[in-house]
Amino acid sequence: MLSEDAGKLQAFLESLSASVAMFGTRLAPPKCKMYEPGENWDNKFASLSSSIEECRAECVGVYLCDLPEVLKFFDPEAAKKPDNVVPDVVYVNWLSMIRSGVMSMEFYSPAENFGDTGAWRQAHCCARYAILRVLLEADPCMVRLEEIVGADGAPDLLISVDRDKLKTVAKPAIGAFLNKLQYYKSTANAKDGTAFFLKYSELLPEHLPLRKIVIDRKRPRPLMVQPLICETSNGIEMVPYPATYAGLIESFIDRFSRLPLGPKALEALEIVWRNDQPYFKDIPV
Repeated sequence: MLSEDAGKLQAFLESLSASVAMFGTRLAPPKCKMYEPGENWDNKFASLSSSIEECRAECVGVYLCDLPEVLKFFDPEAAKKPDNVVPDVVYVNWLSMIRSGVMSMEFYSPAENFGDTGAWRQAHCCARYAILRVLLEADPCMVRLEEIVGADGAPDLLISVDRDKLKTVAKPAIGAFLNKLQYYKSTANAKDGTAFFLKYSELLPEHLPLRKIVIDRKRPRPLMVQPLICETSNGIEMVPYPATYAGLIESFIDRFSRLPLGPKALEALEIVWRNDQPYFKDIPV
């Protein structure tokens, strides 16, 4: 089991002499550490527990994305292709993860004093950057980050991924990385596990200029405004809304007003909103 919150060897297994094995590879010595009574994942790995846990989950996503049993849900034809062919949906999944690792640099706060280390402000971002680092280490030619001049004349970034190496280089690298994360978690080895993860999650000095470009190129958070599908005397109709904050709120009100408990839910939501107003004095009631 590699899902979130899975894979811990509890204290009652202390006498177990078998090794921890993942993907057919034996990593642990015959006698390994275990969680003692009162210990758990959070208090052993402290501030890194969330980031490592998110990293494990993200690794599982890209590692398993090319399995035929998974592909058939997203692209039935892709599942029938030869093993040496990387389907579009798999390529896009890897590319999206790599791009997320680059965009995550925004959430890294560089050290202010000499000798200090920086800090991540978001666990998911720390996790995705660590995955990016693993791929860059596996083969610098497989993933390339280049500073270019954008169409507007300002600095921009170009991410290039060698599609042919995703199965032969990227997947084995992520599998080995995931192996180690799982081993450190399962054996409560916070000392070595922390050092291992920090090696990949610390922002490289050469990535600081890229971080600045990411921040300078930041766009407003997109709005997802959904239309309302309703049944009228004339049949099924679609009610569209403008892609604005007002349109987003209006779509929620119209949608929930039609539900049995919708009006009460909207009233409760408004009460919460009004109670929070003192904390947001610049927002008019």
